[in-house]
Amino acid sequence: ATQNLFRNNSGVFPFTTTSNAFSIRLDHIPGADNSFFLRYNFNKRSEGNQATRALLGFSRSNNTEVLDHNLVGGWTHIFNPNLINELRLQANYNTLFVTSNDPNGPELNVTGFGFFNRDIFLPSYNFDRRYEISNNLTLVKGNHRMKFGGSFLMRDGFFDSKTFFGGRFGFSVLPGSF
Repeated sequence: ATQNLFRNNSGVFPFTTTSNAFSIRLDHIPGADNSFFLRYNFNKRSEGNQATRALLGFSRSNNTEVLDHNLVGGWTHIFNPNLINELRLQANYNTLFVTSNDPNGPELNVTGFGFFNRDIFLPSYNFDRRYEISNNLTLVKGNHRMKFGGSFLMRDGFFDSKTFFGGRFGFSVLPGSF
């Protein structure tokens, strides 16, 4: 069993990466006193076996999936040359999934030989949502410029890490007297 563990985790393993991104923006100025913009960004990335190296075996390596959606909008209204209002809205949805090549474990650490099987902190599944609204009013009086405003930020997240579920075995170097 030990020889098979070393054989199956030795050699060259593929490191795969896939990345897709998309962005679109729309600007609209219906008149001299109003302007609008809307922007959407999309990002999706996958990486496989990026942790495989030196003493870290293929079975300990992990795979990452990232997904990100972002929507931003804004409206600027000019009441008069001395009074301007800016409204901004944003929504973001993000996921990060990290999984191990060995879904079961246990983690096996053999000092000087290698680190094998499922990482004790994996799998990890993260969902993050973010919403923001901000509004600013700029007032100009003579040589003075005053800005008033506020913002509201709401975050929501779900984070699930299966820490220590697979178990862990560690074998270190024996003292020279043995």
